[in-house]
Amino acid sequence: MIELKNGYYFGIASDLSSISEMRFTIGQSFITAFIFVLLFGIVGGVIVSHRFLSRVDRIARIAKNIGSGQLHQRIPLSGANDDLTNSHQ
Repeated sequence: MIELKNGYYFGIASDLSSISEMRFTIGQSFITAFIFVLLFGIVGGVIVSHRFLSRVDRIARIAKNIGSGQLHQRIPLSGANDDLTNSHQ
């Protein structure tokens, strides 16, 4: 600001609309990224839980059959090196 001789002030300012637009764009980008991360997390969780629970269900079904007298049935090993496969050791 510069004070003029007649008591008025002279100042130069820039328009803040570009900063507002940038804030809006960044906010929209964060919201979009959050939605994609949330969706991928949900889909990934469903896939992983389905794969794990299908193995647990198969083990429970075979254990029930063995308990009902079908002693020839065995729980197959999947070859995966995880806690569920290694639990028999």
